[in-house]
Amino acid sequence: MSDVDLGTAFIPALHKPPALLPIARHRETLLYMIETYPVTVVVGQTGSGKSTQIPQFLEQAGWCADGKIIAVTQVRAFAVPA
Repeated sequence: MSDVDLGTAFIPALHKPPALLPIARHRETLLYMIETYPVTVVVGQTGSGKSTQIPQFLEQAGWCADGKIIAVTQVRAFAVPA
C-alpha cells in the first residue's frame, strides 16, 4: 500500500462541478447584495459552495483588480440573543 497525502488526494466521487453546487443559482443575487450592502451574511448547508465559490464569483466580477484582496470569514456558530 502506498502512502497517500489525504490533504491533496482527489476523490472523484466527492467532486461536484461548480455549476452543480447549490450556491451557483444565486450568483447574480449574491454579487448584487455584496455590491449594494456593506455586510452580507450567507448561510447555507455544508457543501453548498459558500466558501469556495463566492470568492471565485467576486474574482470573476473584477473585485481583485488593482491588487485588491478578497477575505472570507467563517463563523462556526451563528447565535442571535433572545
